[in-house]
Amino acid sequence: MPHSYSSLPVHVIFSTKGRARSLDPSIRPDLFAYRGGIVREMRGAARLINGTEDHVHMLLSLPADIAVAECLRVVKTNSSRWVHETFARHRSFAWQKGYGAFKVSVSNEKQVFKYIQDLPLFPHSLRCGLCSIARFTRFLRPLFHSRFAAPSFVTASCAVGYVLAPLRAAGS
Repeated sequence: MPHSYSSLPVHVIFSTKGRARSLDPSIRPDLFAYRGGIVREMRGAARLINGTEDHVHMLLSLPADIAVAECLRVVKTNSSRWVHETFARHRSFAWQKGYGAFKVSVSNEKQVFKYIQDLPLFPHSLRCGLCSIARFTRFLRPLFHSRFAAPSFVTASCAVGYVLAPLRAAGS
């Protein structure tokens, strides 16, 4: 596509299988760097990857001819295999099926970047997607396109246990 241009930053979230707390701090930096390399191999850019012991957030830019689903299939498969081969005590490591993916508007990209960067600073009660649907929607609506349909997304995501919420302290 020699005359095509796309700027489609995507915020992706997915968790470990069964929300197992298997992403201990000793493996996260190498795992996140490895995942960034996978995205680069697909001609994309991992602008930021961060997470906690049971889930990961990625802010990605992908070429127009690579679907988010295909990118995540490759990232999850290859990073899981890498963890098994690199860390003997994590042989049972796996990613949960599914993911959440959101187009981020250029005007809100810095806010999403900062949230992902500061992710481990939020206490569990403020980031658990099952704790507060109200805070979830209040945070996401201004960050993502107005066409974002919170009710259908919340239902699908909470069913698989993703961490997708509150992201702001009460009262802000």
